[in-house]
Amino acid sequence: MRTHSFSQEASLASDDGDTGSRIDECLRLHRAVLSWLVPVVAGLVYVAVCLINLNKSIWFDEAYSAYLARLDYSDIVAVTARDLHPPLYYILLKAWSGVFGHSIVAMRLLSTAFGVVTIAFIHRLIKTMAGIRASALAALAISIMPLFVYYGQEMRMYTMMTAIVFAASYVLVVAVERATLPWWTLYGALVALGMWTHYFVVFVWIAHLCWLVWRYRREVLNRSTVIAYATALLLFAPWLPTVVRRFFFSEVENSWVPPLSLSQIVDFVGSVFFARQMTRSPITVAMAAVIVVVGYYVVRNWKSLKNLELVVLMAVVPVLALLALSVFRPEFVERYLLPSAVSAVIVSVLSLRELPVKQLAASCLVLALCFGAFAFRAVTGQRADGDMAQFARDIAAASGSSEEVILSRVYRAYYDLSFYDTGHVLFLSEFVQDEPTWGYYAPPMKDDLDIAASYEALLADGFSIWEIAPDGFVPTYPDRVVVITEIGGPVGLHATKLQLLPSR
Repeated sequence: MRTHSFSQEASLASDDGDTGSRIDECLRLHRAVLSWLVPVVAGLVYVAVCLINLNKSIWFDEAYSAYLARLDYSDIVAVTARDLHPPLYYILLKAWSGVFGHSIVAMRLLSTAFGVVTIAFIHRLIKTMAGIRASALAALAISIMPLFVYYGQEMRMYTMMTAIVFAASYVLVVAVERATLPWWTLYGALVALGMWTHYFVVFVWIAHLCWLVWRYRREVLNRSTVIAYATALLLFAPWLPTVVRRFFFSEVENSWVPPLSLSQIVDFVGSVFFARQMTRSPITVAMAAVIVVVGYYVVRNWKSLKNLELVVLMAVVPVLALLALSVFRPEFVERYLLPSAVSAVIVSVLSLRELPVKQLAASCLVLALCFGAFAFRAVTGQRADGDMAQFARDIAAASGSSEEVILSRVYRAYYDLSFYDTGHVLFLSEFVQDEPTWGYYAPPMKDDLDIAASYEALLADGFSIWEIAPDGFVPTYPDRVVVITEIGGPVGLHATKLQLLPSR
């Protein structure tokens, strides 16, 4: 005797037709509940993980975002026109902080919110392409994906661009199915929004085009697709001259990005699954073993991914495109490929769904434990600049007078300390020790910041100075300038308090 609840309902029904309708109704209700319950649960899990240690110390990239968010909207556009990235994220961050405040938690929550939006659209996309079971696996996996959690805590544009990518992917699938102009127009608008957020999103749009050609070949060039791409081009047209200058006529470049190497590619694969560089990890062998096993199941169950060609292309095409570009100019940075990393994890997880129930449960448990452990490491680890918050507190605690200023000889320290209110006026020395060659730093430094010609002028006006300099820097001070105290800082920095002795 079957014990399924639907059988109990059937025994009470007067005929088979009534039984069938009741079962259909229950199934529809079950799917409807799962359709909203899965993204809600996955979103709550993601938020809960991201909230762990969300107030950790800021680092340079985030401090730069916070700095731009304090500018006027017109100034944001002007500065980003000379920078590596377009302005939309900074504009939204300014609007967000105007509502929720300028604390580090409030400003980072914008990235967390876009992470939740991403999970919701992943659920919708995979449900449309492969069903509710697949979408549940994908949404829950991404909610604890270490790399995605890491950028859900960062005051940068990477979860925003990923949200736009998966929103556009879902809209594209719906537009193809329904063949209605409003959906195609919406797709074009999302393509433009992606370009206003990050330039390398263009590689995802190329993946979308590859999918359209793969599935529909000559039918791709129709009125709807032409209107979609024309809409995207029209909406992004005002920024196209800036893009041309950025990539073809500007001296701005990612000079901090090393030339392409095999170790970079290996580290990227490790980052996709563990948010950790494999070539520098003491558990490289274990990480590689997990990746090999996942790769085996992807190849073995390739036929089960038949309806997911779009996601597969999103995982592969942008990576290959950025690798090709990086042969000519160093641009291969894992965070630029976050949408592809998310797509790769979705493909990997869904390759397991054809396993028997017990094996699937065991595989999901192992994957969840791995993801959970590395996600916890990602959220509890310190950012690249070290504990700048503690450095700012140490300077504030050692200060004895309001007649003190901070003079930084280090660009990154200027931005980091500008975020934390130490009670001092902050200046950037024109004699910086780490003058960069890329655009992030240079445009605002030359035009927008308070630059002090020398510490002598400030001392002569009766101020005491906290000078921020790199370790190993040996300054030459005038005879009347004395060192009062010195504080060690993070990542090769120190602060020296200077004072001018009265003349005899």
